[in-house]
Order: sequence, then C-alpha cells, then structure tokens
Amino acid sequence: PSRGITLQTYFEQTKTSKPLSYWLDIKNLSAANTHAVSDHLDNLLQKHGIDKRTLIVESPVHEALLFLSDAGFYTSYYLPALEKQPGGDFLPALQVEQLRANAEACRAKAISYPGYHHSYIKQSLAPLLPDLDLLTWYPQKDIRFSNDARFIQNLLQDPSIRTVLVSAAGFLHTRRSNPQLSER
Repeated sequence: PSRGITLQTYFEQTKTSKPLSYWLDIKNLSAANTHAVSDHLDNLLQKHGIDKRTLIVESPVHEALLFLSDAGFYTSYYLPALEKQPGGDFLPALQVEQLRANAEACRAKAISYPGYHHSYIKQSLAPLLPDLDLLTWYPQKDIRFSNDARFIQNLLQDPSIRTVLVSAAGFLHTRRSNPQLSER
C-alpha cells in the first residue's frame, strides 16, 4: 500500500462526482503476479465504478506489463534510472535500442520518466517510439507559482505529452487535456 493505505481505501476516499484519473506505479509487479494484479484491479474498478481508461498502470518490468496491456489496461513502461555517460549522453545507443524494444514488446501505451530526463527522452527515445504517449513528473514544480504553472503549460503544448504530475500544496496532481486516456 502506498502511504499506508490500500488501493481499495484510496478509491473509497477519492470517490467524487467528477471522474478522476489514477496513476499506479506498481513496484512489485512481476510475471508471477501479473494475472492476480489484473484480476484485483478489474474487481476494484468494477466495484468503484471506475473506468479502466482513467487508470495508468506503470512498471519497469516490461515482461509483466505485456499481460496488463493485453487485458486492456493503459500501461506505461517506466524507464529505468538513466545515468549520465562520459561525453554527455545518458545511454549508449545500444541501451536506447533495448529500451525501445522493451516498450514495444510489452505493448505499452506510454513511457514514463522523471521530468529531469525530458529533453534527453524527447531527443533520443521518443523519436523511436512516435506512437507512445509521454508521461512525466515534476514534483519540484508547484502550480500555485506562476513560473512553474507556465512551465507546465508550455510542456503540455507538446502533443506527445499525455500526463504531467506536479506539486500543489504538498500533493501531486495530474493534468491532461482529456479526462480519459486515449484508446491507442
């Protein structure tokens, strides 16, 4: 459970008349538990009347994401930590190719990464995966401040950016142009 509560409790506590979107970063997803995770999520979504298309399921375990993608979940392949290499690039071309292959193999709808990697991802990996949405986060940005709000608004002008998590009053919030995730 994140922050000491179960997903069941979280869905109960966030129930509103306005549809919400959820980003689930599943840290312990594996090939061994992906069927159980899928069944559990399906049951919770049905119980709480949550549309599956409003849920992002994220994991760095591309092998396990494949089943969830095939089960109709909007999946995001979380890119492993990128370390800067001598010469300025984060990853050698071979590793970039491996990340591309992983994202395609799991039939993810998106790739996700911390905001400080955005320029590099846009330059090196996104062109290899033009059909995937980009999901990122900037917890150091606070949309209550005009400079941060402008930064995020400018970022969202990029049609490949689907979701950006930002801080506001100590909480992370998501903003996207459409309340339901694309069917791509």
